[in-house]
Amino acid sequence: MDVIDELRHPDFPDDLRVLFMKEGQEGVEICWVRSMDVAGDHVIGKLLNEPYKDFGVHEGDTIPFGIVKDGEDYVCVYIGEE
Repeated sequence: MDVIDELRHPDFPDDLRVLFMKEGQEGVEICWVRSMDVAGDHVIGKLLNEPYKDFGVHEGDTIPFGIVKDGEDYVCVYIGEE
């Protein structure tokens, strides 16, 4: 997907910067996720680093995340469950 090329790691094109957020938690965190598959309206990937905040997931977990348009750009987003 060309629209997310700027979100890819320059040396590892399957690795994407994903914004992590959770309802009721202030702020966001950027983590690296290795994209593995596309399933409907989201991407499935493996979380490559341990988030500092509690999003209910940990390094090595397989997670779903979305690709959403933000103005003229696209961002990858994971929303943690409460």
